[in-house]
Order: sequence, then C-alpha cells, then structure tokens
Amino acid sequence: MHQTISEKFFINLLGTLVSLYPAFIFGLLYFVFNQNSRLSSFVSAHESEQCSDYDSVVQVGFPVIKNSLNPYYVPGFADAEGSFILSIYKNNKKSELSWSVLPKFAINLHLKDKGLLENIQSFFGVGRLSVDYSNNKVQYSVNSAKDLVNVIIPQFERYPLCTVKHADYLLFKSAPWAPQATRGALRPVLLFKEKKHLTIEGLQQIVNIRASINKGLTETLLIHFPDTKPATKPLTRISDSINPHWLLGFVEGESCFFICVTKNSSSKSYASLLFKLTQHSRDGFAELIKQIAKYLDCGFIVEKADIVTFNCKKLDILDKIIPFFDKYPLIGQKKLDSADFYKVAMMASAKNKLHLTPKGWNELETIKAGMNRNRGGDKITINKIQKREYHSTRLYLKSPEQRCHYFMHVQLRGMLTRFYIWINYYIDWVILGEAILRLCVSYNFMYTAKVKIPLNKNNSQVTNPLNSVVGTSEAIRLININKRSIHKLSNSDRDLKFKQWLAGLIDGDGSFSLSKLGYASLEITMDIRDEHALQIIKNVYGGSIKLRSNAKALRYRLHHKSGLLQVINDVNGHIRNPHRLVQLNKICIKYDLNLIWPEKLTEDNGWFSGFFDADGTITINKSNTQLSISAGQKTSELLAPLVDLYGGHVYIDNGSSTSFKWYLTKREDVLRLIEYFKKQPSRSAKNKRLHLVPQFYELKDMKAHLMPETLRGKAFKLFMDKWDKFDDTNYSLLPSIKKNVSTQKRNFSSFGYSSLQQRPSHNGVNKISNNLLSSWYVTGFSDAEASFTVTFAKRAASKTGYFVQPSFQINLDKDDLALLGKIKTFFQDAGTITKPGPNSNMYRVRSLDELNNIIIPHFSKYPLKTQKQADFQLFTKIVDLLNNKEHLTMEGLSKIASIKASMNNGLTEKIKTDFSNITPSLPWGEPCSPREETSSSPRGASLRNNLESRVPNPQWLVGFVEGEGSFWISIKKKTISKVGGTPNLVFQINQHSRDANLINSLVEYLGCGKIKVEEGKKIVNFQVSRFT
Repeated sequence: MHQTISEKFFINLLGTLVSLYPAFIFGLLYFVFNQNSRLSSFVSAHESEQCSDYDSVVQVGFPVIKNSLNPYYVPGFADAEGSFILSIYKNNKKSELSWSVLPKFAINLHLKDKGLLENIQSFFGVGRLSVDYSNNKVQYSVNSAKDLVNVIIPQFERYPLCTVKHADYLLFKSAPWAPQATRGALRPVLLFKEKKHLTIEGLQQIVNIRASINKGLTETLLIHFPDTKPATKPLTRISDSINPHWLLGFVEGESCFFICVTKNSSSKSYASLLFKLTQHSRDGFAELIKQIAKYLDCGFIVEKADIVTFNCKKLDILDKIIPFFDKYPLIGQKKLDSADFYKVAMMASAKNKLHLTPKGWNELETIKAGMNRNRGGDKITINKIQKREYHSTRLYLKSPEQRCHYFMHVQLRGMLTRFYIWINYYIDWVILGEAILRLCVSYNFMYTAKVKIPLNKNNSQVTNPLNSVVGTSEAIRLININKRSIHKLSNSDRDLKFKQWLAGLIDGDGSFSLSKLGYASLEITMDIRDEHALQIIKNVYGGSIKLRSNAKALRYRLHHKSGLLQVINDVNGHIRNPHRLVQLNKICIKYDLNLIWPEKLTEDNGWFSGFFDADGTITINKSNTQLSISAGQKTSELLAPLVDLYGGHVYIDNGSSTSFKWYLTKREDVLRLIEYFKKQPSRSAKNKRLHLVPQFYELKDMKAHLMPETLRGKAFKLFMDKWDKFDDTNYSLLPSIKKNVSTQKRNFSSFGYSSLQQRPSHNGVNKISNNLLSSWYVTGFSDAEASFTVTFAKRAASKTGYFVQPSFQINLDKDDLALLGKIKTFFQDAGTITKPGPNSNMYRVRSLDELNNIIIPHFSKYPLKTQKQADFQLFTKIVDLLNNKEHLTMEGLSKIASIKASMNNGLTEKIKTDFSNITPSLPWGEPCSPREETSSSPRGASLRNNLESRVPNPQWLVGFVEGEGSFWISIKKKTISKVGGTPNLVFQINQHSRDANLINSLVEYLGCGKIKVEEGKKIVNFQVSRFT
C-alpha cells in the first residue's frame, strides 16, 4: 500500500533542520527546485497559492516570467540564438575508439535574460542552466540524447525552423550519436540497430556531418581525420508565410531598438528612432529579411558586403512596429528596451513633440543612456538576486527572530509544499516508527541548545536553569562561549597580525580535534607548494609536517600540550568559523579555559590574509584576459562580510549545490586588495602571484595581450610564463612503487648485487620492484647524488637577525620520481618530495628530529666513501649546535659560520661580510685554510686518513653507479670497413679529481678499465670499453 507521511510532521521536521542549518537547507532546496527543470515542470502543476510569496521574493532585478510561450516562439528564438552542436573530443578510456561525441542543443544569452532561458527550460521540461557570473553569461543546454530524441527533435519537427539553421538541424538529427559519460553519471544515448556509431566508419560519418555544421571542424579534428568529406547540406526553402509568434521570437534574439541623436550642420541636435534587424547574407538570409519586411509592410533593406539589414524609421515606427509589439509583446529583457522606445516615440510624435522642450530633451537623453547595453545596474541587480535566491536571509534582515520568521513563513513555505508533493508522489514510504521519533527528539533538543538558547543568551530565565544543571552535555556548554577572559600562559612576542593570520588559516584549512581518550591536537592541511607557511607555524609552536599519502598536500600536526596551549592563547578571539569554534570550545573545556567570541571583522584585520592562504585563489582567464580573486566555503557566513569590506559578490558554485564562492573581478577592488596584502602579507605560494598583479594591469593597459608579435606581446608572454609557473599541480608527489616508470639507469647486473632490481615488463617498460633498498645502496647513491646543505641567511624576524636551516636533499630527473619515493620509504617517510622545476624532483629532510633520529644515525653506521663524508661530519656538527640552541646567540652563529665556510660552496658574500673574522674549520675541529679543490689539500689528506677502507661494498657500488654511471654505445668509422663503422660498448664514471683515490680503488676492485684525468676540468674519468 502506498503510504504518505503527515504533512504536519514533514513541515515540523524540516522546520527544525532549517533552524539549525538555514544556509545549507535553503541552498539544497533551491538547487533541487530551480536546477532540475523536469522536477520543476512536474510540481508546477500542483503549486498552490502559497507559492506566490516565494515568487515575490525572487522577483528582484529580473522578473520571473510565467510559462506562457507560444510553440512558434521557441523555434523563432532558436533561429536567432540557438545552435545545434556535435562536440567530438578525445576520451581517456582504453577502448577501440578513443573519441567521444556529445550532441547538444544550446542557447547562450546575457545574464540579464536568465529569466527568459528559465521560461524556455520550463517550456521544454528538460535541460539545465549554466551561469558564468564572471562574464555575465548564461547558457541553456540539452545534451542528454534521451531528451534530445524525446523532446527537442519532436518539438522542431512539429514547429520547424525557418532559417538556414534548419539545415544544421537536419544534419544534427541524422548523426549516430556515440555514448557519453560526464562526471561519473552515464548519460542515456540513442543506439541505432546497426550500431554504426561504434565503428570507425560511423565516427567518420559523424565527423563528415560536423564539417558541414556551424563553423566546421577544428584544427585538431582536421589533423586526426584527414579523409573528411563534408556532408551535403540539405536545401532549405524560406517559407512564403511568416507566423507572428515565430517572428516575435526571432526579433527577441536579433533585433535592436535605437534612439539616434545627431547634429546637423548648424550644430543643432535632433533625435530619430530606428528599429533594426541585421543578419549575414549567406545561405538565403537575405531572402528571409525580405520576407520579414514584406510581412511587416514597412522599412527598407540595406545590403553591404556580407551583411543585410532591415531598417525601419519615422512614421513606420508608430504605424507598423509599435502596433505589432502591442499585439505580440516581447518577453525577455528586450521588453524594457521596447518600452523605452515606445515612450520616446510617443514623446516625439507630431501630436506631442515633447522632445523639443528642454525637459523633454533631458528625459530623452536619460532614456537613451539606459537602453540596450547601457542599461545600468547589471552587477548590482545580479548581486541582489544572488543574495535573495541563494543565501541565508541574515544577509539583509536585522534580528535573528526576523530572519527565522521570514525564512520559515515566506521563502520556505512554497518550496516545502512542492517538495512534499514530489516526495509523496515518487516514494512509497514505510513507517519509520521509533527511528523517526528518536530523530525528532534529537533535532528538537539540538534546536533548543544551538538556536533558542544562543538567541536568548542575555535572558536569565533561559540560561540560569541550564547553567545550574550538573553534567550537562557539550551542546549545553556552548552557552558559555561569550566570556571574555582566558588563562594567561606567557607573555608572547608574537605580533597581532600573525595571530590573526593564523586564525584565518585555521578557519580555512585547519581543525581542532579531541579524541575519545582526551588527546587534543591541531591539524592544518595545505597544498605542497605552501610548505613555507607550515614551516613558519612549526618554527613558532613546534609540531611536525608530513606528506599526505597519495595526495598533493602536506599535513601539519601539533599535539604537544605546551605548543597547543600557545596556539589557543594566540588565536582565541580571532577564530570565526562556527565549526572551528565548536571544536576549539571542547579543547578549552578540557584545559579549563574560556572561549572568546570574535569581534566584527575590519578591513585591516589580518584574518583575511590567512583565510585567503587557505581557501583563496587568484587566476587569469586566458579567454578574456580577466584577473579574478576568489575564495570558496561550504557556507556563506564567512564570505558575506568580505563583500562589504573588499567588494565583489557571493554566489553558489556551479560545481556544488552546497558550496559558496566569493568572487572579485573589478580592477579598483583588486588593486585595493593588493594594498591590503602589502600590510597583511600572504605567507603561502599565492603571494608570488599577488606581486605580479600590478604588472599585469600595466601590460593590459598597453594592450600587450592583443599584440603577440610585438615587443609588448613578448613581454606579456614572459609575464604569463611567470604566472603559470605557480599553477603546475599535475604531478604526483608520493608515487606508487608499483607504477610503471622509465628510469634513466639500466640494471647494473654484471656485479650481481643490485639492490634495486629491475626487470623488463610485458610492454617493454622497466618496473621497479617492491624490494626494500639496502643500507649500503642508499649510501652509495647518496655519495653520487645527495648533498648536505646548511642555509645561512639573514632574517629580520628572528632574534639574532639570522636564519639557520640544515637539510639533506637529493635532486633527480623527473623520470626517477619512483626512486625518490623508495628512498623516502627507506628513511621511514621522513622529509618531503617536491617539484622545484618542470623536469626535476627533490627529496629533502629538514626537520631536526628526523635529521637527528634517522639521517645522521644511518650515515654514521654506513659511512660515505667520497669526499662528501667531510661535508656530512661538518653537517653533523652544525646540527649538534642547533640542538643545543647555540644558533640563538651571536657566538654560536660565528661557530656555525666557520663550519659552513668549509662546506659545499661556503658562505655567501653577504654573510662573509658580517662574519669576516671567522676561520674555516675541519670536521674534527682543527682550523684550516679555505677549501682547496684537489685531493692533496689538507682537507682531503685528513679525510683519507679518517675514512674506512677504500674497498667498495658491492651494494654501495650499485648505488653509486645508479647515480654516477652511464652506459653508451660509440661508433667509430673506419675507411677499410665495408660496414661503415665498428660499435664500441662503453661503461663510464666521471668524478671530481678530489675523489681520484676512490676511482683507483674501483679499478683495483673490478680489475678492469682505465683512468683518464682531465686536468683542465679537474675531472677523473673511469672507463671500461669493448667486452672487458
């Protein structure tokens, strides 16, 4: 038996949900009833008078048009603005055909005519609307094959098109459409009995048809389908009779109403009215314009080049054009233009002649200034309708009581009725019994705790009884969040800007958590490019940074009590995200702290800088060269204040019905925001783009983007290269070990000890096995490719004015990313893998904990055998100084500088100037002269005496060859040879002359090869050729 739920129960349940989550529920219901036109078409027949309140709410800026279209109006409008499209594109599926075909019927208009497209959508009952607020465009499209076959094509069969677009329609419906899949949802398709669309011949047939539709084939399709023969376009005959409703739709799309103000020879201004209809003269459009002129019995036709224009002036306006539109009124935004046109025509009529008076002339100029494209208030009106359609009513109602009452009794009332009818029509409900009752009780309690009590927190009759309850739940404890005191931990020297920035970052990408066992922690997850921001937080509060598994992100985690309390002390009073406030309050309760409620956001508050680092984006649309700044959130509470402070507008993201986006494109607002970031700097990778914004506007003012072949155009191209440098996210940071890779080095199996086994796969590409790397292999590879570096630079923010950062790093080509992944796994996932350039990857360990506990113990147990061992020992000494906090004193910095002077490339010129009295020291403590680049230097001699035996470990040798070895084939031509050349197989290792003794040891160990010393280049070359 088909059972229905009680309407009273349904209203009460949804009312409770709306009270708890107004923005979420309202956005969801709006999406259901306004985006799904088929659902809207069904419920429109059941709407009651209660829906009129909702209609009156959304009628702001653009009127909501009732569905009263004449069937002939739609083909007329489609003749003007519609298009039949066959999109052919490559897919990623491993199938016989790597191409897919998407048939689509589409109409594109300005955003002002969104109401008209909604009416057309309602007329068909299928399709969807896509809104591009940045370009003020809206598109109605139908790309479901089922809807095209069952709705669109039958409509145009009964009410045919009258222009040459009818030929495109005939070709469009004759094409065998291929299956489509978009965003995970398989679209219904038209399957022909012969299934020709699944064969290469059928695909070529579709391409032939596409070549004759609209603008033909793209360059990509012309390259991949060279045998294309455009299909013969069917002949279309212009009808002798014109239906007035078809003409109304055609005029709605193609006509213009003009008020022309000109000056005569005596500099006296006069006005004239012009109704204009312009078309291309190709394929019989000229004949169609003549038929329209004949039907209207007025005007004249002008043919110039490829354009044919129908013009109507003077008396014909009053006698023919205005009576026609009185009888058949326009429907879309052009109706406003026709109304202004009619008003001016009445003013300028022979009867009135009001335009000859100063007052009338001023009124005429005012009307003219607001017509057609100059009709003002587009953005303002769009903002208004967005707020009223999408957002919680708190955006424009004063008190919470007003917002709740307005939402429940005005906006939600009509939607609930429609939703109630639909849900009982489609779902055969069963009695939910106790589960529903528990749900109602739970929601009723949550409403009391989270809505009623906070709204009456100043009412002692409500709060006092609850505060006296012993053992209240976490929800009741939320009443106390308005207290303004907090436990003083210590006097911190961290400035207010940093605290506000950190609060904004946590509001966007962070979370506080309290486990069941009572362990509190803070986590912040950011893009891999934003590692610098997380390092700043780590340097202040401690914690750890790890690479997220199978993600292009880093996770910062802090669970140490002292550091966590410092964070709470700094961000308390600055957190604004409601979810984050609930999380923070639980931790405050654990540590007997009081949560501080944030004050109203101001323009100079550093919170937005952190929030932008977390959820903001800055992009340039390459199609129209428009720069935009945006930020996204699941709710609009955090985004609404940004409109008042920094400009822009908030709208629902097209990709999700529950996601909101703040969008800023106006140049003045963007530059004002750049000034804000100068005072409140971004600390993420986005800061690099923010610095480029003024340069972008300078180049755009010079129109450099429109002159690609000039010097200005080249300057713009260089600018875009800089801009795109920070937009490369299509790379894997933590590769799967089982992934097919092509390594640069082949298997050095002649030694028989390869710890990095490689074997040919079935497709000829080598795979790296899952065997763990051996310890000696990692040491050998580090001897070849690794480096121990210490960054020693000035930093004004630190106490000493200097910054010291030790790191162990390995840089490899992009093809060896999988090998870096194995090394990272070997070192217990310590460090991170980054992409410093388009063709390189880097593994780096910078954490002192990981250096002390993983890296240094490994190389102490399995020592390096090249001169790099000296760098390692100097590196270890610097790490020990950092462990003892000696880098926080100038004396300790002098010790670090003296050690750093003997490492790698020594000190920079700026640091040398500041520490001019230091003497470079050896790793064992005795002073020495600056580093010499020969094996006979004091540094090299001391190193040789302290290294282990030079006899290499076989697995060390495999790792070393993996980094430094090369295999190649040389062909030397001989005059006597009939073949023309003799192949010579060569294995080679090149090293700096400092490691000449190591190369001699390799020759002794292998018992083959020869050594060649290039004195000028200080290179020692070990080479084995032929079949040794």
